[in-house]
Amino acid sequence: MGLVVIVAIAAHMFQFGLLLAFESLKPDLNKMNPIEGIKKIFAMKNLIELLKSILKIAFLTILLYYVIRNNLADLLKTPACGLRCVPLILGAVMKDLVVNTAFALIVIAGADYAFQKFQFIKQLKMSKDEIKQEYKEMEGDPHIKSKRKHLHQEMLSQNMTNSVKKSTVVVTDPTRIAIALEYREGETPLPIVRAKGQNLIAKRIIEIAQQEGIPIMENVPLARALHEQASVDQYIPSDLIQAVAEVLRWVAQLQNQR
Repeated sequence: MGLVVIVAIAAHMFQFGLLLAFESLKPDLNKMNPIEGIKKIFAMKNLIELLKSILKIAFLTILLYYVIRNNLADLLKTPACGLRCVPLILGAVMKDLVVNTAFALIVIAGADYAFQKFQFIKQLKMSKDEIKQEYKEMEGDPHIKSKRKHLHQEMLSQNMTNSVKKSTVVVTDPTRIAIALEYREGETPLPIVRAKGQNLIAKRIIEIAQQEGIPIMENVPLARALHEQASVDQYIPSDLIQAVAEVLRWVAQLQNQR
């Protein structure tokens, strides 16, 4: 019977490997909680493990029964044969028992491995589905995403409108670029770029400037240079100060004419 136990241990190690869990030796108050204990007892995973253990024991018991039954005739001859036959008969029985038990444990280990793999793949699939669901909840459905994008665009448009309203002049490359500049003498050391854009954004900047009565000056080289070198809400680059100063003088002349 000791050989059967050794074979069982070997089959378990073949399936799961040598597992040393020293963490389990640490005291845990949750393990002393009777409610938690009841939950663990009736957990689906534990019920499945219990059912597997019962099936394994039943299978090995049936196997042991058939081995003994097949060798029963030889065992009954032992008293008549005497002590000299005992080692031979018991050896044959043990050999038959060990071989069949080892084969049975290998089959059980293989079936258990296949079941564990199936459970792992199922759990992995569930995890992927949970991630997809979480991502969907975070991102929202297409309608919500579209509405969010629309609101974001409205906010950007509103911010740009407010920025252009602050500007003193808009410099344009009339076909595709518009730069809104703000300069308040005594308040801003240098002109500040309040808004800039190309194509549709440039068109929108020009429309706002026209609605607000902000001067618009066509200056292709300056507009392109500002678009490439300047950043929104930052002072203009030092090498463009002279060119921008000429634009501001033009704005001052317009205001004087009014």
